[in-house]
Order: sequence, then C-alpha cells, then structure tokens
Amino acid sequence: MHKKVITIDCDEVLANTIDAVLEHHHYQVKWEILTREQITNYHLHEMKSLYMTQKEDKNYFDGFLRKKASIDVIQPVVWAREKLQALKDAGHTLYVVTWRSDELQHNTYAWVDKHYPSLFDDIVFANTHKYNQKKKSDICHDLQSILMVEDFLFYARDVWQSWIKTYLLDRPRNKEYDPQQDACVVKVKDRSEVEVA
Repeated sequence: MHKKVITIDCDEVLANTIDAVLEHHHYQVKWEILTREQITNYHLHEMKSLYMTQKEDKNYFDGFLRKKASIDVIQPVVWAREKLQALKDAGHTLYVVTWRSDELQHNTYAWVDKHYPSLFDDIVFANTHKYNQKKKSDICHDLQSILMVEDFLFYARDVWQSWIKTYLLDRPRNKEYDPQQDACVVKVKDRSEVEVA
C-alpha cells in the first residue's frame, strides 16, 4: 500500500472539547444556559440569539484551553484512537490540523501526547482569528495531504476546494450541508466510514 498523508481536525474529531468547555462554564454562555445540543455553530458569535462578539467567543474557548486543567478534563472521542492506529499501522503519516492558535500549543501538544501518543507526526495551528492565520486548505496542500477529516462544514468546504478529499462528520451544526453543492465533501455518521483509497 502506498503511504499517504492524512490530516485530522482536533476539536470534536479527536477531542470532546465543546462538552468540556460548556461544563467549565456551567453550561452558561453569556446570560443563557445552553445544552450541548443547542450549540449549532462552533463560532458562537454567529449564533444570533447569544449576542456574542467574536472576541468574547474566542475568550470563551481559549480561556479554558489555556488552563493546564484542560489537558485532563477534555476527553478523547470514543473509537478515534482505534481508527487512527489502524491508519498509522498501515504506514500512513498523520497530522493534526487545528483552528487553534500558537498560544495554545503547549496544552494542545500535551493533550494529544496524553491521549494519542506516537500517532501524529506533528500538529499544525491555523491561528484562526489572528493576524497570521492560515487556511486549513493551504496547510493541507503544503503537507501534501490526500484526505482530511473535519467536523465543521465551513472548513470542509475550504479544504475540498484544494482537491483534497474531505470527510465531514454528521453534526447538527452542519445542517447547511447540500449533497449537490458539497458533492466533493463526504458526509459520514462516524469515523468508521472514513476510507483511504
């Protein structure tokens, strides 16, 4: 089998980040109490009912992710390790490509090393919402990735426009997925459906 580069998103693909962040904030976003199911968009500032600024949104997540405790609190996604181990055992090269910023590097590396030891060659930070942000599509192209596993339609659309096969995990926040418009994005119920051709 020809060895290939595979890129994997971090939050909600490897890590149950939203659950941990909500629990940290006692399920409160600004003045509202929300359930996990009500988070229909990872970009909380785009949820009009919350009246949240982009800066408040960033602080809501980053404030928690900067805490050392986040390394122990965030749980890995069930079955993700088994699927990734099979890809690694087949000789493929795996990278994490995340929206997170460089300032979260220490805790991100520590978390991945704890839950997915020796699986990934490296983690690449897109620095979303920063002056030096990079598009995930550009990162995947530079890594010569042939496949990306993503949980957010916005990023999935970006990546497949670089002709990189993209698997999108079926999540409530991806309700805008259109099988015709997004024909190059393969929507799957879970990671077991991801295949490397």
